[in-house]
Amino acid sequence: MSNQTLNVNRTGGVVDALDNFPGAGLMDYHDGAREFKPSWERPDWRVELVRAFVLLASLAVAWLFFGLWKTSYCWGGRNYGACETLLWWEPAGALVAVLLVVGVPTSRVLLWAAAEWRLAQARAARVATTFNRFGDPQRIDVLLPLIEEARRYNLATELKRATAPYEWAHSINTYSPSNQPAAALPAPETAPLTPMPPDAWLPLIDEQPHLLLAAETGGGKSTLAKAVLAPRIAAGEHAYIIDPHSDSWFELPIMGGGENWAEVREALRHVAAEYGRRIDAREAHRRETGEALPVEHWTRLTVLLDEANITKLRLHTGPRGRLTPWEEFAQVLGSGARKVRISIILLCQSANVDDLGLSGPMRENFMRIALDSTAARKLVQADEPNAERKAQLLAALDGMHFPAVAEHRGRVLLLDRTGIQRVATPANALRAAWQPPIVLPVDDDAEQRLRQFISDLKASGVTRERARSEFGLSFDNNLWGAVE
Repeated sequence: MSNQTLNVNRTGGVVDALDNFPGAGLMDYHDGAREFKPSWERPDWRVELVRAFVLLASLAVAWLFFGLWKTSYCWGGRNYGACETLLWWEPAGALVAVLLVVGVPTSRVLLWAAAEWRLAQARAARVATTFNRFGDPQRIDVLLPLIEEARRYNLATELKRATAPYEWAHSINTYSPSNQPAAALPAPETAPLTPMPPDAWLPLIDEQPHLLLAAETGGGKSTLAKAVLAPRIAAGEHAYIIDPHSDSWFELPIMGGGENWAEVREALRHVAAEYGRRIDAREAHRRETGEALPVEHWTRLTVLLDEANITKLRLHTGPRGRLTPWEEFAQVLGSGARKVRISIILLCQSANVDDLGLSGPMRENFMRIALDSTAARKLVQADEPNAERKAQLLAALDGMHFPAVAEHRGRVLLLDRTGIQRVATPANALRAAWQPPIVLPVDDDAEQRLRQFISDLKASGVTRERARSEFGLSFDNNLWGAVE
């Protein structure tokens, strides 16, 4: 049995002063070994009440002396003008005095209460924090969705794979291995990815309500869009083309050709109005029957918008306090479009939905396909979570004659575009052309005439839903409410 000795040395003087210097309990301080923050001063209401009485008494004494001085100053009608001014300002001075007596203590107590509330919120947030499977702190009420969890899991796996060879030596202070060079490991080879054929990836487009095709001019956006449109038109579905640069779309009528931005503006509003009409009909059916309107009730309407980036720049303006034409159209890009079978095909220069002013959740409503080398590489770098697969995709894009990648369900797919340019014009394509219920004239008086028409309908007792369903009107809900 061994003897152990514990020596305790007590210091004083200067050493004690280092730990307890004057004012240590009154100020923040920190050095290399410690940090101190004083607690928040809590005002005592009784102390504040005494201060208020003292202040009130001081003001009463000041008021008494002021009254004596004013009496002597104004005695016998002397200084009449100045005394009249003083008489006018006396109530204001009394009000300021009362505000000082009441406001100063009250503000201190309210500020303390606000600080206590913020501290309580911080404590509640700390209590609501847990650790996820990766050991990272995470709020319980904002747990990530499954797709993001999978992405984080892949990233954590890659990090563990990269750091695991070094973790076995974390607790070793001295390590002296024999100096024998090991045989060099062969460099890993990146297995090439096989592009998916068109008959495998084209059906995936219908799994999302909307499609975004990104490429520079001549990159193949129109060709792929036609390959998507042709089977829909052949199946008897409706199509609506908005193309400021007037491409050929199976002889379908084109809105906004020749950069007619006024017509493009009205076309976007017609699409937004059709979306609102279908949503209203769906809600009316639910109220009448208690059941949701089946999706098959609607014939799918595919709206193709070319030059979406330029359209957003042109039409993202309007009177303050009202939605711009682009914002009205952007509402159709939400998740509700799937329920009323409206599908949007956007042709853009970039696959990033942020460039179109759309929020992050809007990304989930699109299948995004990049069709040139620059756009494809940006999409791979931004959206492929697996580092090894990302390297394989970038290597496969090198030298690819017709590059194409798509973001689908949290991963990036390499696509083969062979043969999609051989798309035959569907028979009777003109039957698929969608016409808005009423095509409003595109001039400065269009909105005024619409307002007058709505006013006449409301005077006749016509409801908003009936105006849309029976009369085929396209209007914003705010406009209906604003018209008397």
